[in-house]
Amino acid sequence: MLVATRLLSIPAAALLIATGPALEDVAFHAQEGTSVVRTFTFENEQELSAFEITVNGEEVPPEYIEGVEMLMHEVERIVVTDQYGPLLDGRPEVLRRTFEELSGVSTEESTGPEGESDETSDDKSSPLEGATVVFTWDEDEQAYSAEFEAGGDEDLLDDLVEDMDLRGFLPEGFVEQGDSWEPGIEAFNTLLESGGDLQLTAESGDDSGMDEQLEEQLSDNLEGEVRVTYAGVRTEDGVEVAVLEIEVSAETQGEGLEEDDEGGEIQTTVAVQFELEGELTWNLRVGCLHGLELAGTLSSQMTFASEMAEGGELMEFVQGMSFEGPVSFSVSVEVQ
Repeated sequence: MLVATRLLSIPAAALLIATGPALEDVAFHAQEGTSVVRTFTFENEQELSAFEITVNGEEVPPEYIEGVEMLMHEVERIVVTDQYGPLLDGRPEVLRRTFEELSGVSTEESTGPEGESDETSDDKSSPLEGATVVFTWDEDEQAYSAEFEAGGDEDLLDDLVEDMDLRGFLPEGFVEQGDSWEPGIEAFNTLLESGGDLQLTAESGDDSGMDEQLEEQLSDNLEGEVRVTYAGVRTEDGVEVAVLEIEVSAETQGEGLEEDDEGGEIQTTVAVQFELEGELTWNLRVGCLHGLELAGTLSSQMTFASEMAEGGELMEFVQGMSFEGPVSFSVSVEVQ
């Protein structure tokens, strides 16, 4: 997951119009054979805001770490073509997905206490790019199964998610302008993990350093509030869309164990907070997602604890870092 702040704005071509009927059915009803191209872009920038080191519980004097700076920037881009199969109980019974592009880039700039600087950049890619996966609803399991259309490594299918329409944000029935509802944090998690585990990894092989256990905890421990308000209907480039205003306040945390270069262990704890607002637009004619713009702040705190024998004495080192910066989620959908 995840640059300069993306300002949420309504394009000049977007014209607010009367909502027509007092009640609107903002629901999924895409017909069999309909194809859409979805483009998801995630950006975030994290700047070091606090840094401290303790040794055996004693804080290292600030002058020893003064001048330390760090700036991390990440962009991910996901482009898929989805073709809907038959409609079944508000969801596609079958969905054919081609992963057109799965890419990303992360950069890190740092300055040490003596003014030494370093800059690294790493591209991300996925073995799923170019593949076509077919999702089929299993009524007995109440879940989707996934399989490659032309064969492939079945391990790559683990944890893929069919719903990239973000249906979890939708109301449960008819709504009128001003109605609000709280869909639950899972709706936001579907956006955070759009498409599921897409196997996007750093090409250098040195991914974030975050172990699998920690990643799972950050996903499983997500909690908070999501509020959606129906703001009426407008026309964008000739498409009539329902506008859903979204507010998100969410947090998560996790911990994991890593091995350092000398074979020792590093206990890592991570806490993350999101404060976001924006809007989702829904294509009323086709009955699928039209777009989304969500932006705000991402804050994180990381602690790394390790032990080292020095001079016959066991020393405990704890490094704490806090980061903050803008984050944005942008989705556009083109009906073929």
